[in-house]
Amino acid sequence: MVREHAFDSVLERRLFSISLESADQMPTPRDLPPRHFACLLAWNANGTTADKISSIIEPLLQAGASYFVCWGPDCERVHDTIDEIISHPDTNFGVPPDSCIMTTCHDSEQLSDALSFFLANSCPDQHYQDSTRAGLAVSIGSPQWAAEIGAALSVAFWRQPWVPRRPSAACATQLSADLLEPMQQGLRTREGRCCTPPCEIKHTLEGHLVHVHSSDLDDSA
Repeated sequence: MVREHAFDSVLERRLFSISLESADQMPTPRDLPPRHFACLLAWNANGTTADKISSIIEPLLQAGASYFVCWGPDCERVHDTIDEIISHPDTNFGVPPDSCIMTTCHDSEQLSDALSFFLANSCPDQHYQDSTRAGLAVSIGSPQWAAEIGAALSVAFWRQPWVPRRPSAACATQLSADLLEPMQQGLRTREGRCCTPPCEIKHTLEGHLVHVHSSDLDDSA
């Protein structure tokens, strides 16, 4: 069920994918890649219960997921559920007190954008950096998404950092220390720490972290 693709020489990771017809087909942790790995989850979670979302996320955490890239309809709820599972006092996935599992939400992007971020920028917390030597892309309920993921993970020249679609119009300010926490909790700074309207944390082509005004990223075309 798990398919291996190309080796990512930039992040030094083996790349894997899983295509599931439904969330009920999630493999057990022992059938997933060895820990630790970054995980792209492409899923239409509209109408899915919190328990069903947890049934997808928990095996991935048990197997050693160190970074989640969430994409698809209602992926922000999936992203929030992951954070709730990790932070719940009754759960223990081996996360040290001074570390965290990184999560990002890509609800306003194309799958190709989320894939590019996953392949180039899914760098985990420092505790997991040396041990994260795999990337796993999980698609649920869409053969089309699975085909796009499989093609992307098999093409070596895809290894390019994600950049805003309109960088020349964006207000790109170097990321300061007080924005690191919002970044770790997802691309959107929900509390409006940066400015109004809310900003999104992005990576420039040079690899610098920046925050970009949402209004500058609106597609007028």
